Amino acid sequence: MSSTHPTNITTEWDDLQRKHGNLPKIVPQKTSEQESCELVEALEFKLLREARLARLKKQMAQTGPIYAAPVSVTIENFVKEVTEASKCPQASDESLQIAGGIYIPVLLLHDGPDKPLLKQGWQQLSRRYPRVKFTMGSAMQILKSSTPNVSAPSSILLYFGGTCILQKCASAALEVHGYDYATRDIIDRVADAMEIILNSVPGHVALSLQDSDSDDSNLDDENERRDGCSKMLEKLGISSSDRCYTLSFSRATRL
Repeated sequence: MSSTHPTNITTEWDDLQRKHGNLPKIVPQKTSEQESCELVEALEFKLLREARLARLKKQMAQTGPIYAAPVSVTIENFVKEVTEASKCPQASDESLQIAGGIYIPVLLLHDGPDKPLLKQGWQQLSRRYPRVKFTMGSAMQILKSSTPNVSAPSSILLYFGGTCILQKCASAALEVHGYDYATRDIIDRVADAMEIILNSVPGHVALSLQDSDSDDSNLDDENERRDGCSKMLEKLGISSSDRCYTLSFSRATRL
């Protein structure tokens, strides 16, 4: 009989064969106490998993759609994706449901040397605020210049409640290349400038920290970054008042 497993009857020959690996080792039998502990652990794991899934579903329902990338707009869907969408809150999160509508930033790009940098800065900003619906399209297609034979430049627009409350030449965001943030690359600095421009409309805060993906430990750094960029924009004389262009598909509608 095995001395280590008294309930398992074996012969000396079997023990010798197991010693030399010719027979499989006897699996220790679990006690009722061990089986009970394993059952409790499995049940606890299942309950924790269900609780986490329920919490995740609740968070997703509260935050509404997650974009994290610009939505493409064209002359055909601009009214639906921007004008009409800014009237009715689509997210169930109350932080995004401001009385009167929701903010929808728009970047309209003109083909030129600055286009890649502006596009990357806009994409960076959309990742910074994944719950905000950033949109992007062609300035030549969507905007119409009042001056003959002059194409509309790359422009930053901000819609709220079905109305364009900001129109700014996007090149203003490139004026901050030299501001003193040695640890931040050009794309981050352009995104910073775009963020401040979108928040430059009196009485409006299009992009707030509660909509960003930054945790509480980084809020001081975020505030410091915003203050620095805002001061630089003020020195450069950047304001929300700029020359306006009309929508090319509606001559009577001023932005």
